[in-house]
Amino acid sequence: MNGQNPISPVEAKSSPSHVIAAKRSSVWLHWNYTYVGDGPSGAVTLTYKEQLVRVNSTSQPSIETLAKRTGQHGALTLESTVPAPFNGRVQVIPGNSTFVIHGLQYNDSTYQLSSSVSLDIDPGGGAFTMHFVLKPVVSITVNGIPDFITRPQITLDVNEGSNLQLQVEMDGNPQPSADFRWPHLTGSSPTNVPSVKLYPFVYSSAYTLTNIDASYCGRLLQTTLKNSIGSSSDTASTNVTVLLKLDMDFGLKAGKIGGAKCIEVKWNKVESGACYVKYEVVLKSASGSNEYSYSGYNIGEIAKCSFLTYSNVTDVQLTVSFKSITRKVAANVSNTPLTTPTPNPPDTTYSSSSRVINTQTAEMNTQTTARTTQLTASVNNCGCNQASCDEWKLRDSAFLAVIVILIIMLIILSVIIIVMRRRLNSAKSPNQMRYCFSIFSYHFSFFARL
Repeated sequence: MNGQNPISPVEAKSSPSHVIAAKRSSVWLHWNYTYVGDGPSGAVTLTYKEQLVRVNSTSQPSIETLAKRTGQHGALTLESTVPAPFNGRVQVIPGNSTFVIHGLQYNDSTYQLSSSVSLDIDPGGGAFTMHFVLKPVVSITVNGIPDFITRPQITLDVNEGSNLQLQVEMDGNPQPSADFRWPHLTGSSPTNVPSVKLYPFVYSSAYTLTNIDASYCGRLLQTTLKNSIGSSSDTASTNVTVLLKLDMDFGLKAGKIGGAKCIEVKWNKVESGACYVKYEVVLKSASGSNEYSYSGYNIGEIAKCSFLTYSNVTDVQLTVSFKSITRKVAANVSNTPLTTPTPNPPDTTYSSSSRVINTQTAEMNTQTTARTTQLTASVNNCGCNQASCDEWKLRDSAFLAVIVILIIMLIILSVIIIVMRRRLNSAKSPNQMRYCFSIFSYHFSFFARL
């Protein structure tokens, strides 16, 4: 060999020693070298045995073979059994002896890839094998925007006044953090919580809100992951239900409006955020019998007017319920009104709720924030408002006009019938009778169409 190596690495045409790539991308690795060729080389005879592409982990010293090339003119091929971390993700390009890794994962950053060539050297007294390590030894750094490993729960129940805690697990490189945000708090900035490393490239962040109040009921808590590369487009939402205490002073009171035969009931509503609290009002007599009942959601008052047995009512009971939590309060009904009465109120019941929902739908969707709401007219002082009164007047006028038109049509039809009878009685021939019948049929069909 005249003192020269038969294998000469060409680093300038090889892959760099450190490759930085994005998660899920691919890398192409190549080790370029020159070989003097099989046969005599000086005092020795060379025979190309094999080239190996191998991998080892920085945490595990064992080296495993991924691909092999046999003979000077052989092609690089994958081993029949590829180590589990790379199974299904590697390939070779035989034409230029390139090794490819697809679908890069963060754990690929813990591996080093190398290549070596083995030659059989025979100086004349017997052959021996020499191994030549090609340069460089390649390490890979896989970077990427973080993703959820364990997503936060979709719904979360927490007692009013306790501490809310929400934890997420994520991957990412560089190390990620988590932003926690309440969208209903307009103008508020998200709370960024740094992560704690659990395993290589696996991290955890935990958000805590102490002494949570009822205004957070039915609200969304959004979680977004980020690192120095960017933020994840995948935002997780948790619908939070605050289990209300219902321990407040409801200030229940009720009064009568004698002339209008109305009973008004008012109370203090519970703060419930975006959740629906059910209120049931029962008017009772002195004997304890129920004279009237009404229920609604997120209301603070009702008024029952043109109530024929209003004089029998002596007590009122209010039942407040949310999920499995219920509280009842009672009060006496005063004989004096709570507000100034409006004369001649209609026979109906009004509530102060600005959101009226179907009972079955409301109970099924108590904890959801995308709820269907209806705007109902709030009626004050147990009377109709101006718009509703004008509408009733318009309907009454239209009804009277229809009645007058019908009376006029009946009078005209009666006159026609009388005239036709007289003509039939005075008709002397069949032709005259047929003429009278045709005239009568024409007028009758005309009014029938009307």
